[in-house]
Amino acid sequence: MLGLILAAVPGLLGKLLDFAQKRADSDRAKHEADVGADVATNAQMFQAWIVAQQQVAAARNADRASLLTAWMMPLAFGLAISHFGAVTFDCYPWPDIPLGRWTIPAHAVGSWRVAAMPGEYLEIQKTIIWAGVGLIGLLGVKKTFAR
Repeated sequence: MLGLILAAVPGLLGKLLDFAQKRADSDRAKHEADVGADVATNAQMFQAWIVAQQQVAAARNADRASLLTAWMMPLAFGLAISHFGAVTFDCYPWPDIPLGRWTIPAHAVGSWRVAAMPGEYLEIQKTIIWAGVGLIGLLGVKKTFAR
């Protein structure tokens, strides 16, 4: 009896291992198909991003050709950063600052009475400032004002 069981074990184990191998091959093929689809999707998204960036660059180059549009962003940025600076400095107290014969008088918080932009306009101002800092950068401002 034990001999029959031992004789059947290699055949049973072989069939069980064959089943496990087929299952592993099936899972591997499915995984390879999923990875291939991910790679194709990512490649298409990257290509679309490249096309979008080329269009943005073309639009910027077209804007630089016009004096009106070339000055719009630096002017909006300058106004927004000036207002932001006035609001910031109006919130900061400082003591009398002696400068030789002259003295810069002390500043009381809120004495300039510079109002912050209300609601959505504050968000627009922040967007202009971040766009000016992030997109134009110092080289863009230099190129614009060097004309």
